[in-house]
Amino acid sequence: MKETISVNTVKTRNRAAVFREIVANEELTRNELAHRCGISLGTVATILEELGHLGVVVETKDSRASVGRKPNIVRVVRNAKKILALDLASRNFAYEFLGVDLREEGHGTHRFEPTRSFEENLRAMLREIRDYLERIGLRDEAIIGVGVSVPGSYRYGIDRIDNSPFPELHSISLKTLIQEYFSQPILIDHDVFLAARAEIQHYPEYEKRNVFYVFLGEGVGGAL
Repeated sequence: MKETISVNTVKTRNRAAVFREIVANEELTRNELAHRCGISLGTVATILEELGHLGVVVETKDSRASVGRKPNIVRVVRNAKKILALDLASRNFAYEFLGVDLREEGHGTHRFEPTRSFEENLRAMLREIRDYLERIGLRDEAIIGVGVSVPGSYRYGIDRIDNSPFPELHSISLKTLIQEYFSQPILIDHDVFLAARAEIQHYPEYEKRNVFYVFLGEGVGGAL
């Protein structure tokens, strides 16, 4: 099936490309970002404004330049913002806090109580995470998003999961439930799709490549 290319798709790809370059390289100018990503300086400026508003990048004058006008150097603010990742791909619920460069900064697990329903266990883990945030003094504004890995296909239109090995998941409005505990943007996707994306990004020019990823876990899955 061909992918539909829209303005939003292009914007998302450009934003991701710019951010990857900033994370991979300690110091880059706007001109260097535009050249590396193959986009205009105006597009780079717009993306940096968005990322700066989120608090994940900062621009400072290049102290290395001895003559002429000093360009701005763009750096990622590695410890300022966090991403919360939830792994619901098995009954052994887990969560991680990641920096914006995807380095792990904390993790935990929830012991599944068989006398409780799937939803009750999930709510218990979300309460545990809220308690953990309060203990370490991490404010909500420091979390820029929540990513959720689920064992089945997630249908955004109806907020439901299909084809999961856990039938209890099929009746849960997962995004709605998580929003009771976290107001940040939430991304939910199949665990196999997320794993495939993580694997292919290790290869140069991965956007131009295809990969078939097979996963053996609670069940058998695959992603193209």
